[in-house]
Amino acid sequence: MPAFELGSLVLFNPKAGPDDFAFLTLITPADRMEGEVWEVVRILPHEHDLRQYLIRSRQDGRERHASESQLRPAL
Repeated sequence: MPAFELGSLVLFNPKAGPDDFAFLTLITPADRMEGEVWEVVRILPHEHDLRQYLIRSRQDGRERHASESQLRPAL
């Protein structure tokens, strides 16, 4: 079962890995204020035992693939 549903708002950290417990310290309050909140627009198949998502920037519409370990719920 995916951790995030379609339409979920998330924070994205491309450097985070499956065992990265310091994820939230890498996202600053300024990052949140600048609009770097992403929306899950598609749930993709697993890759290397990790769920994958297509996410879209709420700021400018860019899209990226992200693994579940790179995402956290937007606060």
